[in-house]
Amino acid sequence: MPVEFRAVTEPSRDLFEQISALAPENPFYTSSYVESVRLSGVEPFALLLESDGKILSACTAFLKSGRLNRRLEITSLPALPEGTEFWKGLIDFCRASEISILQIETFGSSETVIPELDGETSRISRYEFQLDLDGTDLWHALNRRNRRSIKKATEAGLELRRAVGPDACQIHVSIANSSLGRRRRRGEEIGYEIKEDAALAFIQNRAGEIYQASLNGEVLSSILVLIGATGAYAQTSGTRDEGLEYGASQFLWYETARLLQNEAMTILNMGGTDKDSLGLQEFKAGFGARRLELEAAEFYLGTPIRKAIGAIVDRLRS
Repeated sequence: MPVEFRAVTEPSRDLFEQISALAPENPFYTSSYVESVRLSGVEPFALLLESDGKILSACTAFLKSGRLNRRLEITSLPALPEGTEFWKGLIDFCRASEISILQIETFGSSETVIPELDGETSRISRYEFQLDLDGTDLWHALNRRNRRSIKKATEAGLELRRAVGPDACQIHVSIANSSLGRRRRRGEEIGYEIKEDAALAFIQNRAGEIYQASLNGEVLSSILVLIGATGAYAQTSGTRDEGLEYGASQFLWYETARLLQNEAMTILNMGGTDKDSLGLQEFKAGFGARRLELEAAEFYLGTPIRKAIGAIVDRLRS
């Protein structure tokens, strides 16, 4: 039977459940995640590959319309069967819908390749670190440095808590942005801040949960984890300066992984790094996480005139 591409506007909850069932470890396909992102003003889509009425592969996507451009973002590229049907159908859909910018991300994706397409404007290589929870002895998987840090944190009296509510979200965002600032001071180029309203939307729509390590009531380290049927993805995290001496970050990651394992989760994706962030790569690999090689790419599909006008506007804004 022929394989066909289909883009679905205003997808139903039932369709999201079908998509999520194809990759139950991927939280980016759940209806709760889509609803959380919808609150930022984007329009959700479902992108499907079908044969004889059966969904072979699928993902969620989000459309944002501006004055000059319409941008479609695929947050988590799915595993795709051999063939070009998905990519041809996607490009045809973008052109028919006057979408000028196509952004392909691979958060939570399996190892996959984005083909070379007309209009490519950028491509980056990146890593993600996936910790397999099913049947894993998490303590045995740790490297020596992480074991020492966790023992130190435990002896100091750090505790794990599952935090809820706006106050917990505010604390999480403050700590996570503080960690970003520390990385900038070390010379890393990080051009974004974590927004409290976006984090709160994940919590309120039950797309994610916050786990925190605290000492004497003070939160020292925090992780916001997106939750799928059988997998979790660490969306943002951070540790206070004073938490570093206690090993708060290592303690929190380890105890969070143990908690998720006890709740029958099979995967904890510890999130991504770029290829130059060697320290962060070493930290995540030190928990026994597998490194996945991924990439992200952006394509401009609009007219040359619109692209030129957009470039002028960008220069004026900067």
